[in-house]
Amino acid sequence: MKVIKYTTIGSRKTNEDSLSVIERKETIFACVADGVGGLDNGEFASHFVKEEFEWYCNESSNPDLVSFLKNVNARLITVATEKFGSAKSATTFTGGIITNAVIRGAHVGDSRVCVLRGNGIKQLTEIHTELGRLVREGRVDLIESQHHRGKNVLERAVGRVENFYPQVFEFDLSPGDRILFSTDGFHDTLSKEDIRDISIRYKSLDEFGRQLLIELDNRILGDNTTFICVEV
Repeated sequence: MKVIKYTTIGSRKTNEDSLSVIERKETIFACVADGVGGLDNGEFASHFVKEEFEWYCNESSNPDLVSFLKNVNARLITVATEKFGSAKSATTFTGGIITNAVIRGAHVGDSRVCVLRGNGIKQLTEIHTELGRLVREGRVDLIESQHHRGKNVLERAVGRVENFYPQVFEFDLSPGDRILFSTDGFHDTLSKEDIRDISIRYKSLDEFGRQLLIELDNRILGDNTTFICVEV
């Protein structure tokens, strides 16, 4: 397996995104986290969860990302309260373990995992915003969703007591698949169709990554922007 990764501050004053990739024998552990805007200490929250992820994956012989998320959620609330006097520190988390031609993962928030295969792209993760929920419930269609006020209202995140229900996902992989982890600064800038078309044109992972960076450089980045791509 091959890996590329990238993060940039974009137009923000700080980078509240974090990423991690751990390669161990025939297994890759990867995650992205995006500190929640509008709350205190989003940068701390995403970095804290990333560091906990690395420790857990390195120390555990049989990692379970749902158990990890439940534990790290409680720890972040406790540590943030002790450090800052309040628990108002939260982050998205999207992580996966890739081994034996399968990705297994857990997810909360509006970061994403997509799989690029041939001429297609498949999103494995739900969008845990108000708008994402309304679309899943059929109360808002895709055309209406483009301008809906609930797009940035995050309903689930690590560091919150309420509505902490991680999504679990699993997907069988094929040779040549590209697994793309991203924060919203990335996928709000490049659509799934943009990403798919670039992947079709550029057969090597390095060329694909370079073209993604060119596309990002040609656009105004309104947010921190982060991605990891693993090619099987």
